[in-house]
Amino acid sequence: MSTQWASATQGVSGLWFKPGIDSSGKKHLLVSDTRTGVDGGSHEHWWKNSDGTYGVQLRDRSGKATTIDLRGHIFEHNSKFFPMTKKYLDNLFNRFF
Repeated sequence: MSTQWASATQGVSGLWFKPGIDSSGKKHLLVSDTRTGVDGGSHEHWWKNSDGTYGVQLRDRSGKATTIDLRGHIFEHNSKFFPMTKKYLDNLFNRFF
């Protein structure tokens, strides 16, 4: 699976955001405290599943994935999030896509 990434941009919060869409059309969003974080360092990697749920992969400062399962995902691909979290993620994805 290849992902086409847009340029990283800094939001009003000071966080950096880097959106991308993979070959299957799934939306991905990297979020980090620093520009270098979204370019391969410490970042949160969220993606939106076709059923409207979100998956997430969190990376530590070394850039290595923190693993709960063998693919490095802290939550399962089709995790359900609290309503306020989902609303926040929906707003972020709407803003960057």
